Amino acid sequence: MRDHPSSRDQAQFTGCRFHPERPAVARCNKYEYHYCQDCIEACDACTDPGLYCQHRTQCFIWEVCRGEIKRRRREAACAGPPPGKSEPPTDSPAHSGPESSH
Repeated sequence: MRDHPSSRDQAQFTGCRFHPERPAVARCNKYEYHYCQDCIEACDACTDPGLYCQHRTQCFIWEVCRGEIKRRRREAACAGPPPGKSEPPTDSPAHSGPESSH
């Protein structure tokens, strides 16, 4: 039996990714980012909620925030493109007919 756990056995939570002065309470296993309680409560901690993550089934952050993340995704999809960004026209042909050479 060991008297003192090694540093590898202890959670090495540093400051929050967005608030370095605050203590971290959770860690993203994919990117190894640390987050404070406020980031967890605001659901600002999942870095890539739309991308594949092998840790998702065991992720504390995803479990707490999945409903909010999915709601934000639905709202973004309904809102369309951001202001100032227009979608390219879909019915503009590159050529109006076959080119003829003389």
